Amino acid sequence: MALVSTLYKAPIVLPGNVRLAPVDWLGSFRSGRDSTFVSGLRSIVAHSIKNLNSKDRPFFLREAKDIVKTRGLVHTNATTQLLAKDALAALNDDLAKIIWPSRDNFAGKGMPAKEADLEKVLAVAKEPQHDSVVCPWVDELTGVLNNETYSKKAILTAIACLTETFYELKQPVIDALKQTANYEPEIMEAAKVALRHLVSDQAKLAPLLTEMDGISRTKVNGPGGPGGGSTPPPNEIFTGHQSNYEKVRVIGKGGMGEVLLTKNSVGNLVCIKQIPVKQMIAKMRAESKPKDEIESTLADALLRFYQEYTMGQSLSHPVIARTLDTNLDILYPRIGDKKSDKFKKGFDLDQAEAAKPAFVVVEFIPEEAGSDQGAPDLNKYFPTEMKEKVAVDLFHPLLQGLSYAHKNGVFHRDGKPKNILVVKGADGQPQLKLIDFGIAKDENRETQLTSFGQLPGTRNYMAPIRTYMMPAKTDKALNAQIDIYQQALLIYERITKDNPFTRMDDHEYVTWLNSENPVAPIDPARIENEDLRRILVKALASRPADNFPSMEAFDAELQAIKWQTTSN
Repeated sequence: MALVSTLYKAPIVLPGNVRLAPVDWLGSFRSGRDSTFVSGLRSIVAHSIKNLNSKDRPFFLREAKDIVKTRGLVHTNATTQLLAKDALAALNDDLAKIIWPSRDNFAGKGMPAKEADLEKVLAVAKEPQHDSVVCPWVDELTGVLNNETYSKKAILTAIACLTETFYELKQPVIDALKQTANYEPEIMEAAKVALRHLVSDQAKLAPLLTEMDGISRTKVNGPGGPGGGSTPPPNEIFTGHQSNYEKVRVIGKGGMGEVLLTKNSVGNLVCIKQIPVKQMIAKMRAESKPKDEIESTLADALLRFYQEYTMGQSLSHPVIARTLDTNLDILYPRIGDKKSDKFKKGFDLDQAEAAKPAFVVVEFIPEEAGSDQGAPDLNKYFPTEMKEKVAVDLFHPLLQGLSYAHKNGVFHRDGKPKNILVVKGADGQPQLKLIDFGIAKDENRETQLTSFGQLPGTRNYMAPIRTYMMPAKTDKALNAQIDIYQQALLIYERITKDNPFTRMDDHEYVTWLNSENPVAPIDPARIENEDLRRILVKALASRPADNFPSMEAFDAELQAIKWQTTSN
């Protein structure tokens, strides 16, 4: 009662010496006009909200954070989305200063999924002042639980962190803990302890524990229970146009949902990317979104997913991972209409909620032939600096593949180390393979879509933001500029083992993205070959007139470099 009373009575001070009760400010921030919301975002970014009672501050910041996530990150205006990202970073930092002062001990202020850092988080979580506080790394911790490639120690440490720090009933955390029933008993028992800690309502807790026990018994004893034989439980089956696909295991999380390793009808390994329709609906309903908004958002997400499939089907090149199959047009027959508005207008939320999981099947790229382990990405395969000519030669086939895609009207737009896998070629030498067209642009489609709740791209690798705002049908050189920029940055990064954007905080990075003529903050002097230095600086130019007219032209200049055999 004291908290509510304080939030109503003790005014905060806003820019211009405006005084307002915190609860009133939160109300207008949540449901007021766009201009009020944007003004609130700017106040958060500038840390200009003053006089907030110290006891109420964590509650106020968490409420503001929830509003920024549910209103700002999905805003239709791209500039407001970026401002919301900046505000979210500011709120996280404010919370961290209050309740996680040791957060700065971690590299980049974010929590890398390394066992040593997980143990640091656990040590900080056990400090008394963090009682009843939401850990700022909840998403990362649940990600560890959702990925079976982490070690047993890492998973147990992540569960312990959640047990110590997370006191709010959040469904993704519950789901992640339930999944540990698929692991060994020690992990499952630790997860049960965490669930007992998280779920105080016994009526809700009992079914969760019973469900975990049921999964565990089936896994150990087979469908017949104890003494029922060693026949394993049937794996989940997915049906597409080309084949049935049997789940082998979860291998990761994509931008939209789980990624599964599966076997097709002839026993070949392929990957299935799922879109979590039911979870998305549940989340939006929990946020009290109206039905028409839920339908529109979900229809856009499904259309984006289907567009990824159609783009992949239109491309056939050795360096581009193949897109093989889908069930989207089986579940939603009108999704393939040329005019996406027809699909959106006829979208039925009840049908979507009752439908089977929607998926796209893509090529599985193993680390070596016959292996069920995926190929490493660029950073994992090449952890050290690379000679300049070696880097240019390595990227040449990839640039050819992107040039081929551009000529077919498809622009990848998400060049980063995780989307480039390294495989061994027939000659035993490493070769690059491009994956994930989830946020690509297709000039052949009438309607362009952005990823659900996100701006296209990945921090540290995004081209200046105005290049993403081009109309669907515009000059190919402008669309190609994003991919040229990203590949040039990746080549520079391979040679120097440096990405200059890692030294920018979020505010500096967003400001750079939105500036009139941003210059990539690389150090050209670190490139020895003069021709390569000139080419990379040109490829990183933000003005279209200063950049290359096409990926083909960029690659051609790289191939024309004269190398000195004694260096590079």
